[in-house]
Amino acid sequence: MRLKEAYRDEELYWHQKSRSSRMQLGDNNSKYFHALTKQRRARNRITGLHDKNGIWSIEDKDVQSIAVSYFKDLFTTTKHEAFEEALAEVQLLITEQINEFITAPATESEVRAALFMMHPEKAPRPDDKDPLEVLRLAEKEAQLWQSAQLELHNENLGSVDLVTRPRVRDVSLESNFSGYRCFVDGSWKENDKFSGTGWFCTSSNGEPPTMGAANLRRSLSPLHTEVEALLWAMKCMIGADNQEVAFFTDCSDLVKMVSSPTEWPAFSVYLEEFQSVKNEFSNFSLSLISRSANVKADNLARKIRTEPLHITYVNNIPWKWLF
Repeated sequence: MRLKEAYRDEELYWHQKSRSSRMQLGDNNSKYFHALTKQRRARNRITGLHDKNGIWSIEDKDVQSIAVSYFKDLFTTTKHEAFEEALAEVQLLITEQINEFITAPATESEVRAALFMMHPEKAPRPDDKDPLEVLRLAEKEAQLWQSAQLELHNENLGSVDLVTRPRVRDVSLESNFSGYRCFVDGSWKENDKFSGTGWFCTSSNGEPPTMGAANLRRSLSPLHTEVEALLWAMKCMIGADNQEVAFFTDCSDLVKMVSSPTEWPAFSVYLEEFQSVKNEFSNFSLSLISRSANVKADNLARKIRTEPLHITYVNNIPWKWLF
């Protein structure tokens, strides 16, 4: 038994050294892994370098000096002033919205997706910590965080069943209403360059409907796009001086997020902006509707998402996009 374990350990050692991803452990592949390790070391070994004068050097200290000198010259400027003149011709591409997206805290689902994308034997950090150990630690911390949130919620509001508690309701659109109705939707696909946002607004006093569609750099997830669509629609309504607006979405998570913002810490930047814009309305509501009742906003978001360039439409939208 101990001999089998020793053979197994030897095979595992050379498998990790070889960094082979084409063949798994088993069938005593130690010889194969050992050969791969020797081949990789031979391929990656630097036996010598040419210096700036073309002289070949093989001494370790000379090779080290040549490498350091090369990259030092490569990444060092000889002129330390007048950067403003050069940068003046560089187009600014990072908007405030993109910067918020880049600096937003990572969500639990994003961290989990990144960890599962790693090869189980690759090192995610310079400390060579096992990715499987990192994954187990992340899952444990996520569970502890969730438990802490439940305890905090129970201390503040008493014990509540967060699973069965109703947070959203489907709304009938046949009832009488005053003010404006604004239908919002977002469209997101993993491999697309842009996300799409769309809104379609109707009025109780018979005014012609208004609408908007814009594509943004693809967000982290479909839910990020839904939030961005709502924020943009709210800003457009305020810009049009529409202060009594009932918003409608077919995204249940968006309604849950707005009704219980403390349970969505990864979206805190968005939710702070939402609260700031919401305060400008005299009458605001967000309700869940079926997807079939949100066709126009959905069509606008889908159409604008597939456009090759960044575009924003408000009211001058091709009419065929609604169908």
